[in-house]
Amino acid sequence: MQQTTAGYPIGSAEADAQYAVLVDQAATQSAAIILAGEIASDLGMTHREALDGLCKVSNNLMHLLASPEGWVALSEVVALISGHEPVRRLPTRH
Repeated sequence: MQQTTAGYPIGSAEADAQYAVLVDQAATQSAAIILAGEIASDLGMTHREALDGLCKVSNNLMHLLASPEGWVALSEVVALISGHEPVRRLPTRH
């Protein structure tokens, strides 16, 4: 029996493309959770409130999770959505 990834043979271009999509989605979700934690501490919100606010941001802005400047922009949007005063701070880079 041949091993598959998402129904495609392992090593095929289709399987590699599907794997890349899944990795990208996982990275985006991880970045959103980390950003929500930073927003929460900056704005005096719970982590859940910050994550809920981030979930209300339009999907076409989620590419902003890929840069520190984008994190600033998203944190300002979440602050405004949730009725808080925006706090401008770049995230910590490791």
